[in-house]
Amino acid sequence: MQENSATSKTETQPLTTLQRFWVALAGGLMLLGLTLGLGLFFLPQTVYALMIGWISYLWRVVPTLTLSISGTLWFLCTLSLFLIGVHLVGRKLYRGTPDTVKRPESTTGVSRWRLRWTVTLVGLFLVLITSGICLIGISHQLWWMAAGDQRALLRERPLSLFYPVAFIEGQRRRASLSHLKQIGLGMHNYHGEHHQLPIGATVDATGNPQHGWAARILPYLDQPDLFQQVDFNQPWTAEENRQVFEKPLRVLVNPGLSYDFKPGDIQQTDRSGYRPAHYAANQRLLGLNGGLRIRDIKDGTSQTIMGGEVKAGIRAWGDPLNIRDPAQGINQGPGTFAGPFGPGANVLIADGSVRFLSEDIDPAVLKALSTPDGREVLEEIPSPSGNTKGGQREH
Repeated sequence: MQENSATSKTETQPLTTLQRFWVALAGGLMLLGLTLGLGLFFLPQTVYALMIGWISYLWRVVPTLTLSISGTLWFLCTLSLFLIGVHLVGRKLYRGTPDTVKRPESTTGVSRWRLRWTVTLVGLFLVLITSGICLIGISHQLWWMAAGDQRALLRERPLSLFYPVAFIEGQRRRASLSHLKQIGLGMHNYHGEHHQLPIGATVDATGNPQHGWAARILPYLDQPDLFQQVDFNQPWTAEENRQVFEKPLRVLVNPGLSYDFKPGDIQQTDRSGYRPAHYAANQRLLGLNGGLRIRDIKDGTSQTIMGGEVKAGIRAWGDPLNIRDPAQGINQGPGTFAGPFGPGANVLIADGSVRFLSEDIDPAVLKALSTPDGREVLEEIPSPSGNTKGGQREH
């Protein structure tokens, strides 16, 4: 009997704190290995962001904030009045529990409401307000990602719905840079076969637009079958060509913009169904009814813009008028180059590289980059390290 009693006591002995720690650590490592093995990288990222990520966020954001003395004083005064109001209401309504009412001191009419209870209630109220604001922001972000501009990215990476916003922004920017480089590679491959760059736009004898540069480089954008379906003897808007230009080209879609046309884009009623191009060509380099050769770019391919991002006045990718003049400025109106990733635009250079041009770039520098044979001398060019000079950053 004594042995059974001892055994029972041993079996029911609770785990020590150290044992609980090792069990929890082993379980956490197993869970981490399982999630990584299944490719669910967003789970540990989410845990990290919730536990520690806010520290790095505050480290980046707090130094950039400016303290408003009047706003801070107004907040403190309002909070103090609210705190006093809650405390007075609590003292008025709370007289004690039935147990305390029976005590002699509770019959004197003195409220037993405590100040710490007021502080706790007000603190809880502030936490609830902050949580509500955060929940609204999260809900808005998820809806925007699922139903708005993130659809192109979600089709490629469904789990991006759960990625941190900064990660998604970086992915979209890198995807846009990759698209521009693919376009540049297609231009150079076209030149290698035809000994000239593609014509920016062709028009017939009466001035009607026929076809643009995007249709001509389809074989070099991994779309040879689509190219075979284009009837270049008919305008791009002809019924024979409608089916071709209604197909989306992923390489011409900027993940930072809406997948389809939006209000304000160049979309006429008879063009319903055509797919947009979020990149346009430099009309000074790819002009009308004629294509330049690389050797005709006297200013140098490393100092001449070939095309770039657009975010307003967007045209269909088959539209011959999908060309713009970079010299008109960066982000200076619906007819200029502009990108969704900051105050400027990523542009494709004729040598195949991609640079970010600020909207504050010197107009003289921008004009020099826009012309293939302007013979301008650029004093400021991007440094190899990627630092910006003259409003430029190289990728």
